[in-house]
Amino acid sequence: MDGGVPPQVSEEETYESNESATGQLASMLETDFDPSQHEEEEVELEADKKNAKIDWTVTGIAAVLVAAVVVWGLALPDSFADVSASALSFVVDNFGWAFVLFTTVFVVFVIAIAASKFGSIKLGAINEEPEFSTVSWIAMMFAAGMGIGLMFYGASEPLAFYRDGVPGHQPNEVGTAMATAMFHWTLHPWAIYAIIGLAIAYSTFRIGRKQLLSSAFVPLIGEKGAAGPLGKLIDILAIFATVFGTACSLGLGALQIQAGLQASGIVDNPSNSVVLGIVLVLTLAFILSALSGVGKGIQYLSNANMVMAALLAIFVFIVGPSVTILNLVPGSVGNYLANFTEMIGRTAESADGTAGEWLSGWTIFYWAWWISWSP
Repeated sequence: MDGGVPPQVSEEETYESNESATGQLASMLETDFDPSQHEEEEVELEADKKNAKIDWTVTGIAAVLVAAVVVWGLALPDSFADVSASALSFVVDNFGWAFVLFTTVFVVFVIAIAASKFGSIKLGAINEEPEFSTVSWIAMMFAAGMGIGLMFYGASEPLAFYRDGVPGHQPNEVGTAMATAMFHWTLHPWAIYAIIGLAIAYSTFRIGRKQLLSSAFVPLIGEKGAAGPLGKLIDILAIFATVFGTACSLGLGALQIQAGLQASGIVDNPSNSVVLGIVLVLTLAFILSALSGVGKGIQYLSNANMVMAALLAIFVFIVGPSVTILNLVPGSVGNYLANFTEMIGRTAESADGTAGEWLSGWTIFYWAWWISWSP
């Protein structure tokens, strides 16, 4: 991030750095294309420069906006809740169709890219080896991408759908409950992550641009646009969304720990100060793991999380109704596939126009949450 004047790059240098990447894309159309035989010039990565400066315009404006929202929520909670509810209703009523439609478009697009020749493009140098093992990478994706939410809703969500039903279905439908929960936690969230991840990673590690969301928009708004006010606006919105997406996850984590303390009898009636202390501890752990880098704190915590989750799953399988669990696995997958077209087409007009409130609390809430996390 550079808060000063953008570095001057000649047209020849820009053309050469783009040509190596775009040339490979063009070569993908050849039937005999072999990535290992493709030669390219080494790209200098802006993200790796040690003298990069903080863009205080972006950071300052984002900080002021976030602080203003927090102060508003603390000082006038009723006003904040009313405005938030009105904003949510406006988005669901007017743009709910866009969330429903485009997330499915993302799924189709990502699968098409992965299955085509373009899926062989490495998000790094063309012959570069992965920095992490596959196991660690998967652990980091789940721990950093949906750890708290998956632990929180993994058990409660199917039970809620079974108890209350979903639009167009009656309560006590096991297959529908499991299928809907899987819909919210399988292809669609990962497709949203993949769209943003591909854009930023390709821009950063293939082209060599700054590791900013605005840099991924260069093909649409140009280098000057990305370095100018429009690019700064994109980065401010990305920070704003990420902060409150993180806040949502931290809030869920605090609620889980609070409920655990109460259920175990350690704290009879947790007060707001206890909840605040939990949030502060979680925030500190979040910051320390992020500052330590992907290769240290985040990787170690993610691997530990995966081991503990595996042990928990084994414990539940052994102690719980093992045969019932085994029967639910193929049954849930089958119901997910059988109900897929219904679920991707559910809008506020579904179930005789009564599905809007349910969508705002579940599907559209999830899609917005994934979008806020993706940067």
